[in-house]
Amino acid sequence: MKPAPGTPPTRADLLFAAILLGICLVTALTQAVNCFPDDGWFQTQHRIIGHWPGADNYTPIAAPAYFHAATHALAALLTLNLAQELYLASMLQSGMLFCALLCTYQALRRLQVGPTIARSVTGGAAAYLLATLVTQAFWSENTMILLMAVLACLVARQIGHASPLRSRRANVARNLLLALVLSIAAITRVVPLILLIPLALVMVPRSGLANTLHSMATIVPAAALIIALAMLANAMRFDRLELSNSTGRHLWQSIYPIAPQMLHNHPAYPALQAAYPQLQKQDWWSIVPQKIPGYEHHSQETFLRELTLWAIKHHPGPWLRHGADKFFTMVLQPLPRIGLWYRIDPATNPLGRTSPLPPLVGEPWSLAWRALLDKVHTAFSAVHPALVLLPLLILLAPLPHRRMHTPPVWRLALAFYAVAFLSCLYISLQIEIALDRYTLPYAPFLAIMAGLTAQITTHAFRAATGSQPTTERAASP
Repeated sequence: MKPAPGTPPTRADLLFAAILLGICLVTALTQAVNCFPDDGWFQTQHRIIGHWPGADNYTPIAAPAYFHAATHALAALLTLNLAQELYLASMLQSGMLFCALLCTYQALRRLQVGPTIARSVTGGAAAYLLATLVTQAFWSENTMILLMAVLACLVARQIGHASPLRSRRANVARNLLLALVLSIAAITRVVPLILLIPLALVMVPRSGLANTLHSMATIVPAAALIIALAMLANAMRFDRLELSNSTGRHLWQSIYPIAPQMLHNHPAYPALQAAYPQLQKQDWWSIVPQKIPGYEHHSQETFLRELTLWAIKHHPGPWLRHGADKFFTMVLQPLPRIGLWYRIDPATNPLGRTSPLPPLVGEPWSLAWRALLDKVHTAFSAVHPALVLLPLLILLAPLPHRRMHTPPVWRLALAFYAVAFLSCLYISLQIEIALDRYTLPYAPFLAIMAGLTAQITTHAFRAATGSQPTTERAASP
């Protein structure tokens, strides 16, 4: 029912992988490249090595920086110009998505999901993600999708093949790898650190409390060490011991719609309200501290950090309620077509263009594939709420008959990936403005939830109709 560790892929697996690779490459070749790298991720490659005392590193030096630096080195080796380098980066991002899809498929198989369901779900995830055109733009979502897929695969191996008899060396190596992936994701976006909690909880029933404590005693210090090294590297770059210089600005985005309610008794509020009569509509970039008496020498970051931390400390209730409102508003929103987002701005327009780079393969193929992607995205947008709600219904609704009970590994895994998906999305929305793009990095979790839901439903139906062996005779995890 499940592949044993080290089992080589079957011919069907190889054919499926070839199909996935094919559709990723077709999308890369036939779709325009969004050459307006927003949010500064593309530019961070230029600050990996050097010293810029006091410079603003709003965007962290994280996984995307090293990806783009590696791409730039390869482009230099191939003597490519900047436009050709962006095409190359898009192709490599398609390769990253392909690897993420393979990890998602492997995770499903490690969790004893049948090959037909695993391939169907992974193929659907490929179509849905490619329809967002995420690989054609230069956001951090590309690296985060891969990191979360690798993490999901590592956890699936823990759940599906947990054994207290595994050698200590193998356990330590696996835990160190898990810590490495988790810390890289946390350096890119701090949110994945929350996954340490469900990770510890899911280990207990599979490995026992003692082994779980031993594993966490490896994972937590290793992840903390890697994050500390990243902070030390930033201290050498910017003379500040931090991951990024943007805490205040991000948190301002989380409170500004309710800023009057949260700041009404702050000493600077009267001057702030006088300078900005519609304070609840001011994004961070429109706030100028020099307009506020007593804050003339503050940077925008330090001013907003002081305001937001004071507001959250003194009025946590409204802040938490606002975060919950954002979460319930966004949790059922479909994945956005982030590859189509761009703005003409000199800071995000390295080629000086007024439109995206044209596809490498022109009409009519590019138009036909784009039309297909449009229809795919429309279809998945319609069923997206079900992809979120059905797994939760499966978890919350007890199965009525003993013969319909599922192997514990499925429900345990479904609980982990549902908690991981929902908690990461909630924390993202709690500390930031409401944007549907925050769902994208955790799409691998959503795909695995869908696969487990399909497997549990299929198993229950077959058990109820007598067309499948009962749980007692089925393969045990």
